Amino acid sequence: MSTDTKTLSDALALMLTLPFLMCGVMLILEGFWICMLVHCATNQNLDGNDKLVWVLIVLFANWIGALIYCFVQLPKKQAVAPTVLRPPPVIPAPPPLAPEDPDKKYYENYGKK
Repeated sequence: MSTDTKTLSDALALMLTLPFLMCGVMLILEGFWICMLVHCATNQNLDGNDKLVWVLIVLFANWIGALIYCFVQLPKKQAVAPTVLRPPPVIPAPPPLAPEDPDKKYYENYGKK
């Protein structure tokens, strides 16, 4: 096998595999774009106008806008101080529904000798 045919076979192999690699990269980027678009639209930390601006940036700038949103907005969400878990408050027992029976001792001792 000469070097010309080896080079030709390598070029042919590259031409056949490159589209599949590019399709895989495109699918990964589009999945990332959709995830960031959904995250941006459902982010509770963004106000109304900020949310609209970020959705438009991610929507029209495609995966580059999603990458910008990922590096600018997501670290802000993680920078929030963690909430401290506190035990639930102690609720006092409710008052009795009826007043105490004055003849309670009588009934307790009834029939005993």
